Amino acid sequence: MKNAKAVAEKQGALAGYRLADEIRAHLKCAGPVALLPENKFNAVPATLPEKISPELAGKFYDETLG
Repeated sequence: MKNAKAVAEKQGALAGYRLADEIRAHLKCAGPVALLPENKFNAVPATLPEKISPELAGKFYDETLG
């Protein structure tokens, strides 16, 4: 199981490179494609109670946990 994560990450990265090559070929890019800027967005997690009572549940309608 320890090795499976590393293998999956490597295979995912290789698949990404192959996909990028295909996209470049179809778009006929002359050179390397610029990378996106680093993501600086830091979401602040909402502090929710560990357990929500039935009385409070209505306050969290349409909320999601990330």
